[in-house]
Amino acid sequence: MDAYRANPLLVAEHGNQEDGYRTGGYAERQLLELIQNAADALSKGGQAGRVEVRIVGDTLYCANEGEGFTQQGLEAVCQAFLSPKRGEEIGRFGLGFKSVLGVSDRPQVFSRSISFGFDADGARADLSSIDPHVKRYPVLRTPLLLDAEAEAARDDVLRDLMSWATTVVRLPLTSQVNRLVDELQKFPAEFLLFVDKVDVLHLRVEQAGGTTFEGTYTCEPQDDHRYLLTRAGGESTPWWVRHVDHPLSEAALAGVGAAIRREVVRVSYAAPLSDARERGEFWAYFPLKDVSSTRGIINAPWQVNDDRTNLLPGPFNEELLDVIAGIVVEALPELRTESDPARHFDYLPARGREASSFADKYLAHEIPSLARYAECIPDADGVLRVPGDLEYPHFELRLEQAAHIAWHE
Repeated sequence: MDAYRANPLLVAEHGNQEDGYRTGGYAERQLLELIQNAADALSKGGQAGRVEVRIVGDTLYCANEGEGFTQQGLEAVCQAFLSPKRGEEIGRFGLGFKSVLGVSDRPQVFSRSISFGFDADGARADLSSIDPHVKRYPVLRTPLLLDAEAEAARDDVLRDLMSWATTVVRLPLTSQVNRLVDELQKFPAEFLLFVDKVDVLHLRVEQAGGTTFEGTYTCEPQDDHRYLLTRAGGESTPWWVRHVDHPLSEAALAGVGAAIRREVVRVSYAAPLSDARERGEFWAYFPLKDVSSTRGIINAPWQVNDDRTNLLPGPFNEELLDVIAGIVVEALPELRTESDPARHFDYLPARGREASSFADKYLAHEIPSLARYAECIPDADGVLRVPGDLEYPHFELRLEQAAHIAWHE
């Protein structure tokens, strides 16, 4: 408050900033950002655990068993571009939490270290005396301490979640309840392939008349980079997943700002083992709009546009794509079967002439370039060979069985 009194222009500046988060690239990312923050809390805590999201009537709750709120975390929520996350955590800007302003004017956090909340009406009343002409007053700059025990005594859901969770975020919703319910029911379970510390993700919707949706999601490691992903309803699908912690070059880091700069980033490739025919996707822990003819999910902390929807061309993303190309080629022998020794061809990119984005085109060039030197083409016995070691008849030649045997020999 003293800072606002000393420089009243900050009131309008911060109000407009928050309005940008509310209406820009974070406008409809509340559920994703809350689950990302919960996964990051588990990562920092070092122990695998549970994340639960409930929508009960017109209130959304997100609970986790990870590390409680720290001083730095509190400062990051109340400021901008001060996030302390620089390791394997997903969030980088400290801005994701601010997306909640799109659906709530009284966001609240109950953690075992501290409980606090924000109130749009209270902030307006306090700040209007400093600048009564501002159209939009900032909400998330003036936290208020909350009495967690008193709040839990009045809220059965909060009390239940606080019995096991380290931190619970509660959002009294002012709008978009139906959208949030729909997103929760369609949550992309593949998110769990990229977060090591989320043992269980439980999602639940309770509306008038009782529970309308409830689902538990898990991702269990098998062996040799294989995982079994279980969705709501009990359907399980096998995946091959490889993570690489890549130290970035100075050339790659030169093109990104300090807010997203990290010396080492995790790059991941997840290939579905039950069906390879679907188009591939680029993710930044959740789906982007960019797709790929390389089958599977290609996940990394990409440099993306302001709307957080598409990859940007440049050295940073190109270096990560180089890593992805190497992982895909490494994965090829694992994606075939004894009955179909060439099944892994279904995962390879198209020729590049049909590329839907710069990243798709980049992989369409790099993956075949690397595969030339890998054992990835099956011979007539189904044994993988380096492409240059194989010979084949003219493509138009039609071989009868006897002729085929002769050629084989």
